[in-house]
Amino acid sequence: MKVLNYDRVVHSVAKKEVKSVSTATIHKSNQRQEAPIVSIILLDWECREHFSSLGWLNRQNVPRWQYELIWVELYNRVEPEVVGQVDCLITCGQTGMYHKHLGYNEGVLKARGEIVTICDSDAVFPPDFVESVIKSFDYDKNKKCQRSIVLMHHEMRSSFLFPDDIKEIEDVKDKRWKWWPVNPNAGACMSVLKADAIRYGAFDEHKSYRGYLCGPYELGWRLVNAGMPEIWYDHEVTALWHYAHPDPVGVNGLRASIKIIFENTYPHVDLHAIKAVEAFSTGRMLPLKENPEIFNMRMKDRGIGTPFEAKYSDHTGPDGFPKWLLWYMTFELFISLAMKVIVVNFLRPALIKTLKLLLGKKLYKLLRNLVYGDYEDISVNAMPEIIDTYLTYNIIEYKSVIYGIPMSLGNVDFKSKKQLNRTEIIKGATKDEVIAKLDEVGHFDPELVESIESYNIVKYNNLFYALPMLLGSIDFTDNKQLDRPEILKGNTKEEIIDSIQAILNFLPVFVCSYEHYNIVKFKHVFYAIPKPLERIDFIYDGKTHYQDILRAKTNEELLQLLERQEVFRGSKYGELAAMIDGIGSVSPALIDSIANYNVVRYKTLYYGLSKLLGNIDFNDEDQIESKEVIKSTTYDGVLDKIQERSDIAPELFCSYEAYNIVMYKKILYAVPKCLGAVDFTDESDINREEIIRAPTKEELLQQLNKGNTVPVA
Repeated sequence: MKVLNYDRVVHSVAKKEVKSVSTATIHKSNQRQEAPIVSIILLDWECREHFSSLGWLNRQNVPRWQYELIWVELYNRVEPEVVGQVDCLITCGQTGMYHKHLGYNEGVLKARGEIVTICDSDAVFPPDFVESVIKSFDYDKNKKCQRSIVLMHHEMRSSFLFPDDIKEIEDVKDKRWKWWPVNPNAGACMSVLKADAIRYGAFDEHKSYRGYLCGPYELGWRLVNAGMPEIWYDHEVTALWHYAHPDPVGVNGLRASIKIIFENTYPHVDLHAIKAVEAFSTGRMLPLKENPEIFNMRMKDRGIGTPFEAKYSDHTGPDGFPKWLLWYMTFELFISLAMKVIVVNFLRPALIKTLKLLLGKKLYKLLRNLVYGDYEDISVNAMPEIIDTYLTYNIIEYKSVIYGIPMSLGNVDFKSKKQLNRTEIIKGATKDEVIAKLDEVGHFDPELVESIESYNIVKYNNLFYALPMLLGSIDFTDNKQLDRPEILKGNTKEEIIDSIQAILNFLPVFVCSYEHYNIVKFKHVFYAIPKPLERIDFIYDGKTHYQDILRAKTNEELLQLLERQEVFRGSKYGELAAMIDGIGSVSPALIDSIANYNVVRYKTLYYGLSKLLGNIDFNDEDQIESKEVIKSTTYDGVLDKIQERSDIAPELFCSYEAYNIVMYKKILYAVPKCLGAVDFTDESDINREEIIRAPTKEELLQQLNKGNTVPVA
């Protein structure tokens, strides 16, 4: 059997397209424009004696658009009373023994809500039932449902038949109905996220679920297996209420009818479907038989990382590889292994022995070297064996020779003489001899000793090296790399540290950014340099005493200085005193440039000046009090006001793949580069479908990554 046999396997399996075989008919669809939060699925199989549950469900204490009622008839009955009260009506057209799970899946597929609720279609529902479902999933109108849970509601039961005269929920709670003690009924009412239901195959359509013994718990238990918590809602707050059927099912002392007895088509455990209990017990998460349409939806939702993996993802369908192919490939593998054993252990040794006899040992060895180079066979009796470790070396014995091999070398091919003769590998007749040689020659493995600023200090072969971190990985066995001028060498650690300090004292080092300042370290002093300031040459210009440059002995002291809202600097005492008193003049300082505005600080205020205004005389109150001039006591205040101006120009923020990210009036826009120029003052132009917008860069990138689309011109 070949190692890479993908093409052969694919050609042996006909790619199957999973098609839906549903016989369902939709008689009514939800026509509301706004999508609901909850989809309530109610089942009937021409058995319901009354439809009062719809009246209770249509009188909930939440807006009606927040939930939809989906009525699924397993056979073909269409009741006018039902049509007028539900949002969606489906008949499944089943024949013979009904299958509830097929009906559940039809409801799930037609559901528009984020949450699907499956419950008894003849129960009494309190007014806060839908509200209790929505709150349990931590629903938020912006973030939607934020919890994946299996929500169960208790159902209170009575032996009395359904009364015709009850109108309010308080009438239902009356003690005269002799409600039974609370007993968890996993088939009464279950709510899950629709996305979770689809992700785990929705309801199992296996034949064992035909008839009466089945229910929503089948899916709920598999979701619990997948790690979702099962939560039972407090029955003292909200619960369903259920009166007895005229045709009892045979629980709580009521004798079952003959009709119900024959609807039990498969074994059970305490009236729970045995395959559901089996799945719960074994931890199974997918159904035994999956609805074809749900299978297709689940498979399309997968996020496969590479095209290489994707080619294995859709060849078999839910049935897997055919049994004949698996048997054939097993037989082929056996034959392949058997032939290898025969060739390696019998035919190859016999052929080598024959060639040696015909050619002679010298000619055979010459011919072998021409074919295999310096490689030699490793017999089973002469395998490399690691016998010890010493420092950063593995001590290995091979063919009565002891080798000291640096761990950093990784795998060594003992068939190759060239590899075994590398200078880093120490040889000896005994283990003690190899260890003595290792102590003599020093470490061949690089050892990180310390890190100083932007340098790593590494010890290698009794020498110390200072490696700039920007260089990345260095091969210490390559002398050309070690001789690079950026790499410092020394015999001791102290010597190499002195060399690093000499360089660090000579060159300014960028430390960090703080608001509109760059923090730079030079000769043990920290400087705060305004970003708009021209490039500073610390070495030749001596311009570290600019009026706008602050300095301190430590980075912490410098940041404390910057955090002070008012810092005055003057060349003379009189000028500084005048500044403090507010009667002198201070030179305006350019702080930043935003789109078509300059941000300038003058005295204790920040100004936003349109570049179209030209030069401004800050001693002229008429000019600085003009409506075109923006003023604020803080830098951020000026930025906010600039973004609110109608004359603000769009500013290119950055580029991302095939998009330009543009800031305009506090909103970020992702504009496809292929669109060309966009008029941001024209609403119809910036509201085009190809242009994506968001208030922050993170949200915009999430939308771009989620869409995963590339704009086309």
